[in-house]
Amino acid sequence: MRHYLKYSLPLIGGILTALANGKQEYLLLPWIAVSLFFIPTFWERKRLIFFLSSLAFWLVSIPWIAPTVSHYGKLPATVGIIAYILLSCYLSLYALLFAHLISYVKKTAHLVIIAPFTWVFCEYLRSIILTGFPWNLLAYSAIKTSGILQVTSFIGSFGVSLLISFCGITIAGFLTKRIKASFTFIAIVAVALILVAATLYDPVIEKTETIKVSLIQPQQTLIVNPEDPYYFYKEYQKVLSMSKEECKKGVQLVVWPEGASWPFSFFEHRFLREDIKQLTRLGCSILINTTVAEKGKNYNSVLLVTGKEIYRYDKLHLVPFGEYVPLSDLFPYIETIARESGNFSRGEKGEGIKDIAVAICYEIIFPHLVATLTTDKKLMATVTNDGWYGDSYAPYQHFRAARFRAAENGKFLLRAALTGISAIIDQKGRVVSSLGVGKIGVVRGEVELISSSTFYNRTYFLVPLLSFCVAIIPVAKEALKWFTMRLFRN
Repeated sequence: MRHYLKYSLPLIGGILTALANGKQEYLLLPWIAVSLFFIPTFWERKRLIFFLSSLAFWLVSIPWIAPTVSHYGKLPATVGIIAYILLSCYLSLYALLFAHLISYVKKTAHLVIIAPFTWVFCEYLRSIILTGFPWNLLAYSAIKTSGILQVTSFIGSFGVSLLISFCGITIAGFLTKRIKASFTFIAIVAVALILVAATLYDPVIEKTETIKVSLIQPQQTLIVNPEDPYYFYKEYQKVLSMSKEECKKGVQLVVWPEGASWPFSFFEHRFLREDIKQLTRLGCSILINTTVAEKGKNYNSVLLVTGKEIYRYDKLHLVPFGEYVPLSDLFPYIETIARESGNFSRGEKGEGIKDIAVAICYEIIFPHLVATLTTDKKLMATVTNDGWYGDSYAPYQHFRAARFRAAENGKFLLRAALTGISAIIDQKGRVVSSLGVGKIGVVRGEVELISSSTFYNRTYFLVPLLSFCVAIIPVAKEALKWFTMRLFRN
């Protein structure tokens, strides 16, 4: 019985960590969950249990994958389930890698230091390998803890994952009787003091001006291959009417979510250009998502249309099997999953739009990409279509990532979502105003244009680089030992 209980605790930890990444935000649950999850850190045989615990985490936290693939891809339900399980297994390989790397560390004192950096190194690998999928980073689960968002302006999300994993591994060491209570207490107090200091720190920010903004959330129904194109024109007119009312109120910037004008294109449909120009004549600028065809390529773009100029940003990080299809000749059916699926090209420049750093949908989950886009910008904006996921965990998980990006880079962030969650987020990651999933309306507010940058924005590579250097120490040591033995043997 004790044997089964021992192995059940990490699995429970994985499940609880997944629940902490659900719709609700919890204060204590994430810290308890990670402590249970990291218990195998101090076991001799740890690879399989870390893989299974991580698999439990992903199976509970991303079940929306299955219905998204099957329903919107018009594929059998079994295909969606298989895709969901395979993706969960792939993502769990990074926990397996973590377990393998720390297996070279024999001393507990060394393990407590090296293991958290190794975990962050594996998280970073997950964010870059095979185009990357930095979804549900460990940091996001503790978003409700005071100081977590504030400290990201210094160390970013990966740095927060480092703090959480250090705390969890230390408590796990205490639970397994490998670490003394006094050291565990000191470690917890140290992390707490860092978070308190971050909460009390009030940096001097350079503001240039304050503008009034409105974010449109039309709550459009997603219809793949529609038989009645009039539906989309009616929805477009709804967005246009909502925008006109906002412009009449003296709003300076109106943001449309991703897909709000689909299937119409700004440069291909004259009536759309004329309608937007009519809005700008009322004194407001419009940030609109549109497809752009240029030189034989299609781009998923965002335009800032002012009274005199049109600025453009082309999406840099495309969604694989959504916006482009790797090996599309072998998988042509996947092109039905998303609107205009499978034929987008990657943008060539990441300069943003005037003073606005723009991230389109999926791009907002990449800390390093957003940091580079935000350089020298004064405001952040992300437009997204989370309607594919319904009222599942996904819109809330996506939204948390956006809050971390705002805090990391110290800028106000405007998030316009087709079906929610739309929100104005301040430079500390706090939600100023928002509109939930499945609601129709407008998010209004005033935002400050901030020219100053955060320490993280200037050094976003620091924590991943340091984690890499620490993580390879035990491996390098073993490799050197093996090489030396072979050298002298010969």
